[in-house]
Amino acid sequence: MSGGFFLDWWTPIKNLPVLIQACGLSLLFTLIGFGFEVVLGAVFGYIRYTKRGILYPIITAFVEVIRNTPLLVQLLLFYFGLPQLGFPTTPFQTGFIGLTCYGVAYGTEIYRGGIQSIDKGQWEAGECLGLSKLRTFLDIIFPQTLRTIFPTLTNESVYMLYATSLLSAVSVEELMGKTKYIAGSTFRTLEMYVASLILYYLMASAIAYIMRRINLKYFPSVSSTGA
Repeated sequence: MSGGFFLDWWTPIKNLPVLIQACGLSLLFTLIGFGFEVVLGAVFGYIRYTKRGILYPIITAFVEVIRNTPLLVQLLLFYFGLPQLGFPTTPFQTGFIGLTCYGVAYGTEIYRGGIQSIDKGQWEAGECLGLSKLRTFLDIIFPQTLRTIFPTLTNESVYMLYATSLLSAVSVEELMGKTKYIAGSTFRTLEMYVASLILYYLMASAIAYIMRRINLKYFPSVSSTGA
Protein backbone atom coordinates (compact mmCIF):
# COMPACT_ATOMS: atom_id res chain seq x y z
CA MET A 1 0.00 0.00 0.00
CA SER A 2 1.40 3.41 -0.99
CA GLY A 3 -0.62 6.65 -0.94
CA GLY A 4 -3.90 4.73 -1.02
CA PHE A 5 -2.83 2.58 -3.99
CA PHE A 6 -1.42 -0.92 -4.11
CA LEU A 7 0.88 -2.45 -6.67
CA ASP A 8 -0.54 -5.49 -8.40
CA TRP A 9 2.41 -7.41 -9.81
CA TRP A 10 0.17 -10.31 -10.72
CA THR A 11 -1.02 -8.36 -13.78
CA PRO A 12 2.38 -8.34 -15.60
CA ILE A 13 3.08 -11.89 -14.40
CA LYS A 14 -0.24 -13.10 -15.79
CA ASN A 15 0.45 -11.37 -19.10
CA LEU A 16 4.09 -12.46 -19.27
CA PRO A 17 3.52 -14.97 -22.14
CA VAL A 18 1.97 -12.19 -24.23
CA LEU A 19 4.82 -9.83 -23.40
CA ILE A 20 7.44 -12.44 -24.26
CA GLN A 21 5.73 -13.05 -27.60
CA ALA A 22 5.82 -9.31 -28.22
CA CYS A 23 9.55 -9.36 -27.34
CA GLY A 24 9.99 -11.79 -30.21
CA LEU A 25 8.52 -9.25 -32.61
CA SER A 26 10.75 -6.52 -31.18
CA LEU A 27 13.79 -8.73 -31.72
CA LEU A 28 12.67 -9.57 -35.25
CA PHE A 29 12.46 -5.89 -36.16
CA THR A 30 15.84 -5.33 -34.50
CA LEU A 31 17.38 -8.10 -36.58
CA ILE A 32 15.85 -6.78 -39.81
CA GLY A 33 16.85 -3.17 -39.21
CA PHE A 34 20.34 -3.99 -38.01
CA GLY A 35 20.88 -6.49 -40.81
CA PHE A 36 20.17 -3.87 -43.46
CA GLU A 37 22.28 -1.37 -41.52
CA VAL A 38 25.31 -3.66 -41.70
CA VAL A 39 24.89 -4.67 -45.35
CA LEU A 40 23.52 -1.59 -47.13
CA GLY A 41 25.44 0.70 -44.78
CA ALA A 42 28.67 -0.76 -46.14
CA VAL A 43 27.61 -0.19 -49.75
CA PHE A 44 26.32 3.32 -49.18
CA GLY A 45 29.28 4.16 -46.94
CA TYR A 46 31.68 3.22 -49.72
CA ILE A 47 29.79 5.41 -52.19
CA ARG A 48 29.75 8.28 -49.69
CA TYR A 49 33.50 7.90 -49.23
CA THR A 50 34.35 7.85 -52.93
CA LYS A 51 31.90 10.72 -53.70
CA ARG A 52 31.43 9.29 -57.18
CA GLY A 53 28.54 8.06 -59.26
CA ILE A 54 24.97 9.12 -59.80
CA LEU A 55 23.93 7.58 -56.48
CA TYR A 56 26.20 9.78 -54.39
CA PRO A 57 23.93 12.88 -54.21
CA ILE A 58 20.87 10.70 -53.69
CA ILE A 59 22.47 8.77 -50.84
CA THR A 60 23.82 11.96 -49.32
CA ALA A 61 20.36 13.57 -49.32
CA PHE A 62 18.83 10.40 -47.88
CA VAL A 63 21.37 10.23 -45.04
CA GLU A 64 21.01 13.91 -44.19
CA VAL A 65 17.22 13.79 -44.05
CA ILE A 66 16.97 10.58 -42.02
CA ARG A 67 19.72 11.47 -39.54
CA ASN A 68 18.44 15.00 -38.94
CA THR A 69 14.74 14.27 -38.38
CA PRO A 70 13.02 12.28 -35.59
CA LEU A 71 12.36 8.61 -36.27
CA LEU A 72 8.84 8.95 -34.86
CA VAL A 73 7.98 11.62 -37.43
CA GLN A 74 9.40 9.44 -40.20
CA LEU A 75 7.30 6.47 -39.10
CA LEU A 76 4.13 8.55 -39.03
CA LEU A 77 4.98 10.01 -42.43
CA PHE A 78 5.38 6.54 -43.92
CA TYR A 79 2.26 5.25 -42.16
CA PHE A 80 -0.08 8.06 -43.21
CA GLY A 81 1.75 9.50 -46.22
CA LEU A 82 2.40 6.43 -48.36
CA PRO A 83 -1.30 5.44 -48.57
CA GLN A 84 -2.14 8.95 -49.77
CA LEU A 85 0.42 8.51 -52.54
CA GLY A 86 -1.20 5.24 -53.60
CA PHE A 87 1.09 2.89 -51.67
CA PRO A 88 -0.99 1.38 -48.85
CA THR A 89 1.14 -0.24 -46.16
CA THR A 90 0.47 -2.44 -43.16
CA PRO A 91 1.89 -1.57 -39.73
CA PHE A 92 4.52 -4.29 -40.20
CA GLN A 93 5.56 -2.87 -43.58
CA THR A 94 5.73 0.62 -42.12
CA GLY A 95 7.98 -0.61 -39.32
CA PHE A 96 10.17 -2.43 -41.81
CA ILE A 97 10.56 0.64 -44.01
CA GLY A 98 11.11 3.02 -41.11
CA LEU A 99 13.69 0.97 -39.24
CA THR A 100 15.52 0.01 -42.42
CA CYS A 101 15.88 3.64 -43.47
CA TYR A 102 16.94 4.60 -39.95
CA GLY A 103 19.53 1.83 -39.73
CA VAL A 104 20.96 2.30 -43.20
CA ALA A 105 21.37 6.06 -42.76
CA TYR A 106 23.32 5.69 -39.54
CA GLY A 107 25.22 2.66 -40.80
CA THR A 108 26.30 4.62 -43.87
CA GLU A 109 27.97 7.29 -41.77
CA ILE A 110 29.56 4.73 -39.46
CA TYR A 111 31.13 2.92 -42.41
CA ARG A 112 32.17 6.16 -44.10
CA GLY A 113 33.96 7.29 -40.94
CA GLY A 114 35.55 3.88 -40.58
CA ILE A 115 36.84 3.89 -44.16
CA GLN A 116 38.25 7.38 -43.72
CA SER A 117 40.16 6.24 -40.64
CA ILE A 118 42.15 3.70 -42.67
CA ASP A 119 45.56 4.95 -43.76
CA LYS A 120 45.60 5.96 -47.42
CA GLY A 121 48.74 3.90 -47.84
CA GLN A 122 46.50 0.84 -47.73
CA TRP A 123 44.79 2.00 -50.92
CA GLU A 124 48.16 2.60 -52.53
CA ALA A 125 49.25 -0.90 -51.53
CA GLY A 126 46.24 -2.29 -53.37
CA GLU A 127 47.16 -0.33 -56.49
CA CYS A 128 50.71 -1.67 -56.31
CA LEU A 129 49.27 -5.19 -56.28
CA GLY A 130 47.29 -4.40 -59.42
CA LEU A 131 43.91 -4.46 -57.68
CA SER A 132 41.01 -2.30 -58.77
CA LYS A 133 39.60 0.19 -56.26
CA LEU A 134 36.65 -2.09 -55.57
CA ARG A 135 38.85 -5.13 -55.01
CA THR A 136 41.17 -3.05 -52.82
CA PHE A 137 38.18 -2.03 -50.75
CA LEU A 138 36.77 -5.56 -50.44
CA ASP A 139 40.08 -7.36 -49.81
CA ILE A 140 42.08 -4.80 -47.83
CA ILE A 141 40.04 -1.83 -46.61
CA PHE A 142 36.73 -3.43 -45.63
CA PRO A 143 38.15 -5.99 -43.15
CA GLN A 144 40.10 -3.25 -41.38
CA THR A 145 37.08 -0.96 -41.42
CA LEU A 146 34.85 -3.62 -39.89
CA ARG A 147 37.42 -4.21 -37.17
CA THR A 148 37.48 -0.49 -36.40
CA ILE A 149 33.73 0.13 -36.35
CA PHE A 150 32.55 -3.08 -34.71
CA PRO A 151 32.30 -1.57 -31.20
CA THR A 152 30.11 1.17 -32.67
CA LEU A 153 27.98 -1.42 -34.46
CA THR A 154 27.54 -3.15 -31.10
CA ASN A 155 26.03 0.04 -29.72
CA GLU A 156 23.89 0.44 -32.82
CA SER A 157 22.41 -3.03 -32.41
CA VAL A 158 21.13 -2.02 -28.97
CA TYR A 159 19.91 1.36 -30.23
CA MET A 160 17.96 -0.46 -32.93
CA LEU A 161 16.16 -2.44 -30.23
CA TYR A 162 15.29 0.80 -28.44
CA ALA A 163 14.02 2.28 -31.72
CA THR A 164 11.51 -0.56 -32.10
CA SER A 165 9.59 0.86 -29.13
CA LEU A 166 8.45 3.71 -31.39
CA LEU A 167 6.65 1.27 -33.68
CA SER A 168 3.75 1.23 -31.23
CA ALA A 169 2.86 4.66 -32.64
CA VAL A 170 1.97 3.01 -35.96
CA SER A 171 -0.01 0.12 -34.45
CA VAL A 172 2.76 -2.48 -34.41
CA GLU A 173 2.14 -4.80 -31.46
CA GLU A 174 5.74 -5.25 -30.38
CA LEU A 175 6.66 -5.06 -26.69
CA MET A 176 5.76 -1.40 -26.18
CA GLY A 177 2.56 -1.73 -28.19
CA LYS A 178 1.42 -4.72 -26.12
CA THR A 179 2.45 -3.00 -22.91
CA LYS A 180 0.39 0.09 -23.72
CA TYR A 181 -2.63 -2.03 -24.61
CA ILE A 182 -2.50 -4.13 -21.45
CA ALA A 183 -1.79 -1.11 -19.25
CA GLY A 184 -4.76 0.70 -20.75
CA SER A 185 -7.14 -2.21 -20.33
CA THR A 186 -6.08 -3.18 -16.79
CA PHE A 187 -5.21 0.31 -15.45
CA ARG A 188 -1.98 -1.16 -14.06
CA THR A 189 0.24 1.33 -15.83
CA LEU A 190 3.16 1.42 -13.39
CA GLU A 191 3.40 -2.34 -13.08
CA MET A 192 3.22 -2.94 -16.82
CA TYR A 193 5.82 -0.34 -17.71
CA VAL A 194 8.18 -1.62 -15.03
CA ALA A 195 7.79 -5.11 -16.51
CA SER A 196 8.45 -3.69 -19.98
CA LEU A 197 11.55 -1.89 -18.70
CA ILE A 198 12.92 -5.13 -17.27
CA LEU A 199 12.29 -7.02 -20.52
CA TYR A 200 13.98 -4.31 -22.61
CA TYR A 201 16.95 -4.43 -20.25
CA LEU A 202 17.22 -8.19 -20.57
CA MET A 203 16.99 -8.09 -24.37
CA ALA A 204 19.53 -5.27 -24.63
CA SER A 205 21.92 -7.12 -22.33
CA ALA A 206 21.58 -10.30 -24.38
CA ILE A 207 22.22 -8.47 -27.65
CA ALA A 208 25.24 -6.65 -26.22
CA TYR A 209 26.62 -9.93 -24.86
CA ILE A 210 26.30 -11.69 -28.22
CA MET A 211 27.95 -8.77 -30.03
CA ARG A 212 30.78 -8.72 -27.50
CA ARG A 213 31.38 -12.42 -28.02
CA ILE A 214 31.57 -11.88 -31.77
CA ASN A 215 33.90 -8.95 -31.17
CA LEU A 216 36.12 -11.03 -28.91
CA LYS A 217 36.28 -13.94 -31.34
CA TYR A 218 36.82 -12.11 -34.63
CA PHE A 219 38.24 -8.72 -33.58
CA PRO A 220 40.22 -9.41 -30.40
CA SER A 221 42.44 -6.36 -30.75
CA VAL A 222 39.48 -4.04 -30.25
CA SER A 223 37.32 -6.21 -28.00
CA SER A 224 38.13 -4.15 -24.94
CA THR A 225 36.54 -1.09 -26.55
CA GLY A 226 33.20 -2.75 -27.19
CA ALA A 227 30.01 -1.24 -25.75
